[in-house]
Amino acid sequence: MKLPNVYFLGAYIDGELVGCGAAKIPEIDGGYGEIKTVFVAQAHRGKGHSRTIMHKLETHLRSIGVGVAKLATGTKQPEAISLYASLGYVRCLPFGDHAADPLTIFMEKSLSP
Repeated sequence: MKLPNVYFLGAYIDGELVGCGAAKIPEIDGGYGEIKTVFVAQAHRGKGHSRTIMHKLETHLRSIGVGVAKLATGTKQPEAISLYASLGYVRCLPFGDHAADPLTIFMEKSLSP
């Protein structure tokens, strides 16, 4: 099912799906886009695919006029936290329908040029 407020992309190498990503524009407050998922298959990690997926998700959000990207990630995902920080994401308060959780880190990034 395709939803108008969700952007999903797949990352392929030689016809094989090796990763995916999704961003959602909340229906209540469209002032930001939420990166909902970024996944790369174990055999393809460490090759820059997550960075490429993030770049494409951010480019899409910019193209539809979204000025801020937000995401939530687990405290036990150091690789993800490091990736997001290297891309300019900084910690923020919980957003949308997310509640504060000691196992969750909330991050955001301005998409303005």
